[in-house]
Amino acid sequence: MFIQLLVPCYQWDSLCLYKEEIRNSANALSEISNQFVTLLGPVIGGIFSSLHIYSVGFGIDALTFLGSVLSLLCIKVYREAEKEPKFSLRAFGEELKEGYYEIRTKTLFSP
Repeated sequence: MFIQLLVPCYQWDSLCLYKEEIRNSANALSEISNQFVTLLGPVIGGIFSSLHIYSVGFGIDALTFLGSVLSLLCIKVYREAEKEPKFSLRAFGEELKEGYYEIRTKTLFSP
């Protein structure tokens, strides 16, 4: 349930990491790896738990965390040259109003 709160951040992150030419392939590989880990992670953890080898499970967890940290340190963010629009109070108010109307149109918040 809470993963849905992180999906927009994850999608934005993939826009910054991958160039447009390879974005579809990169998203597909990323999703395949997520599904693979989701499928095999609990199985491997269950095997170690059933064998009462908790220290091996914690060691693998620590190594994967270290690998994640090292891989995050190696990421180079791809940024396209963008012109930032000048701030205007009128445009901000219009965007705020559009966002309010968008939220009101959703079934959860509609009267």
